[in-house]
Amino acid sequence: MESDYIMATTPNNGWTTPADTDLVRNGAQAIRTLASGIDTTIGDWNAYTPTISTDGGSTNWSLGNGNILGRYQKVADIMHFEFKFAIGSTTTKGNGGIQFSLPLAANSYVEPNWYTGVFYDASGTDFYPVICRVIGSIVKPYIVGTTLSQITATSPVTMATNDYIVVNGSYPV
Repeated sequence: MESDYIMATTPNNGWTTPADTDLVRNGAQAIRTLASGIDTTIGDWNAYTPTISTDGGSTNWSLGNGNILGRYQKVADIMHFEFKFAIGSTTTKGNGGIQFSLPLAANSYVEPNWYTGVFYDASGTDFYPVICRVIGSIVKPYIVGTTLSQITATSPVTMATNDYIVVNGSYPV
């Protein structure tokens, strides 16, 4: 029925336009100010240095003159992270799978989490796709192939100076 619908008679549907001193107008200004403040705080990244360790081996990894840079961003209960680990000439390679620490542990009810990355072999200038498993406060990179195999000092290739691993992802905390 046409009488059940209210038709607009002015651009604001017949309502009076609020004055600057009306609470509604001031409320809108307060909301805009608050939203602007929130927008400037989201997106701040924080530096962190992941710790390298060995999964299942007796010799641990040691950075030596290699390089590892990481950063993270926590938005509500989601942690975004990324890091790059580059092998140096004095980096000690462990005899088990390589793994890295995370800025905060993942929620246990969502484990395992899987993320992407890349392994770069500088001697052959080859890139290998990586999938990473997050368990608790560590991330383990695996080479993607016909089967998954954890990255080690000799897999997918014998690691050497300037090889690197890049990992990024997001997980609930």
